Amino acid sequence: MKKWLLPLLATTLFAVGCEDKSVTQNLQQNNKDSEVKNLKNNELTQVTVIAPWELNSLHPTQSGVIFQRMNLAETLVEANEQGELMPGLATEWQSNEDATEWTFTLRDAVFHNGEKVNAQTVAKNLNLLMSQPSILQKAFIQEISAVSENQVKFKLTKSFVPFPSFLPHYSTIILANEAFNEKNEVVKLIGTGAFKATKVEAPQKIEAVRFEQYWGDKPNVIHANYLASSRSETRVLMAQSDATSLVFNLDTASVARLKTDPNLTVTSGSIARTIQMKMDAAKPFFKDLTIRQALSQAINRKAIAEQVLKIKDGAA
Repeated sequence: MKKWLLPLLATTLFAVGCEDKSVTQNLQQNNKDSEVKNLKNNELTQVTVIAPWELNSLHPTQSGVIFQRMNLAETLVEANEQGELMPGLATEWQSNEDATEWTFTLRDAVFHNGEKVNAQTVAKNLNLLMSQPSILQKAFIQEISAVSENQVKFKLTKSFVPFPSFLPHYSTIILANEAFNEKNEVVKLIGTGAFKATKVEAPQKIEAVRFEQYWGDKPNVIHANYLASSRSETRVLMAQSDATSLVFNLDTASVARLKTDPNLTVTSGSIARTIQMKMDAAKPFFKDLTIRQALSQAINRKAIAEQVLKIKDGAA
């Protein structure tokens, strides 16, 4: 899955491709030295990601998407922008002949508390996930077990070739044993990502620092923070006032205005989504099928997509 800070792992340039939301990045050159706190040894001191999504819980099914995108925790398998599977905490995987058993080999990595990643910890995480509503319950899994220190085996109830494609999902991030209490509830955020959480203040804030023992490429950003702000107007002000900000998901009116600001770079990408208008068929007026069909025909979907949502050549 694409990570918000991934472009900053190998470069300190303020250029990023947004996969699905409107993004603004403050490039205010006139106060860059004071607000960005300089580039030292080709390193950027701090970046703050500002988005509307609150931290409702430390559990991966609730906030795992934030932890994954902020490079705080990782999954066994990742996917690139083309949807192709890539190694994550697992370096390779293979199945038996009929694809009912899958074995994943783990890389040499450590959690942010120094604990070594091993098959037992991975199996524990995913078995706990299996015990509640999650994407893994749709993957025909019968058993998850550690077969060695660095290999995890999944036994399925049926042949299922696409099985590895379920594992990049954010809910399958792997956390250290110390992240769980005696009731197996997640009480700490301890992952393996390129950034280590130093403070979590639900529901709004995460502070993180570069993890020097990270197994992959080291970020050129030292501090990476996350701030949840539900109001688009507030996020716009932050984009204009904070040179370290990377702001996601702005309303269309704000995007149009910010594009005129020479100190900002705005990147916008369309995503697939559905907007529904529901009618109460229990009401006498809507009981008539022809009335409902007439209302449907009266809606100019293309105009809404292009003029209200500002999606050029938008289909509806």
